[in-house]
Amino acid sequence: MRHELRSPVTGSVWIHSVGVGQEVSAGTVVLVLECMKMEVPLETAVDGTVTELVEPGTQVGEGDVVAVIVPHETQSHGTT
Repeated sequence: MRHELRSPVTGSVWIHSVGVGQEVSAGTVVLVLECMKMEVPLETAVDGTVTELVEPGTQVGEGDVVAVIVPHETQSHGTT
């Protein structure tokens, strides 16, 4: 299972706030987009490990995947 962080706007990836392999908590800013001279911070909604990041300077469209976080397992998925 993976959580895809998608761009809400057309713009470019400006800067990463975390790195690949880094553990993050829900609410952590993962990267910042630049759109028409405005900074758009993107936060993760899950606790997990960053496994993919789009490189700074990359042009992205609305809905494009810009980061992937693999969530931490918070509960057992076994049956009883």
